[in-house]
Amino acid sequence: MDSWHILMRMRAPKKCSCDPVPPLELPHSLHAFHRDSPSDELNVEGFHTFCGGFWNYFSMGIDAQVSYAFYSERKMNPDKFKNQLVNQVQQCSFAHWTCVVLLA
Repeated sequence: MDSWHILMRMRAPKKCSCDPVPPLELPHSLHAFHRDSPSDELNVEGFHTFCGGFWNYFSMGIDAQVSYAFYSERKMNPDKFKNQLVNQVQQCSFAHWTCVVLLA
């Protein structure tokens, strides 16, 4: 899995100082996206600057089914997925049940 840190600049509207719409529901691959403060050195006049990152992963086959089940469950119950070790155990559990179903 790759992890990328990105900087995104969007041209600011000329007639108003409109902020972008309220936070959107981002895919799980995007994380920590926030708008930089106007005084940040990364800002360029006439642009809104955002910093963040994403995880790049590609799955197909059985592991895709496990990944989808894990991320769907995490989206519905975010309180249960706050610890990395617990997340890994949970993902192994999804993998186990997927294999049991396939081998039955």
